[in-house]
Amino acid sequence: MKMTEFMDRIEDAVRAGGSVPAVRVVESDYLSTGQGAHEQVENRAYAEQLVCEANAVLSAAGRPVLELEDHSGSLDQVFDVRVGEHWARFATRFDHGRSIGELLGSSLPLDPTATRHKLMDAEALEDFIVGLVAGSGDVAATNTTGARS
Repeated sequence: MKMTEFMDRIEDAVRAGGSVPAVRVVESDYLSTGQGAHEQVENRAYAEQLVCEANAVLSAAGRPVLELEDHSGSLDQVFDVRVGEHWARFATRFDHGRSIGELLGSSLPLDPTATRHKLMDAEALEDFIVGLVAGSGDVAATNTTGARS
């Protein structure tokens, strides 16, 4: 099978296991509705690509595959990525002409008293998915100051 660099990372995670990359997060700032929607659509599209690539490797290895699920019924844009009992929710909340990103998860050790967080960039999304595969959901978070959360 011809593989992308990301698929190679997934294959390494399947073989090695337990090697969980730190996922870089930043505190969420309010954005315009349009900018927040744009970021969420970009993240959702890239997540779908990464989940497809990861699942090609995982299914060939006989491992549980990742699931990607969209949520509807509210004005927010929300999707989940999960494997087994472990999950993360990527949301953009809209209110009064503003939007804010929010990252929640079953194994994201973010300070619950802190402000909302989101992934720092597209590479952080890749690291997050590799972490789900490698550690069956145990994902470490590092904020932009370098302190582990």
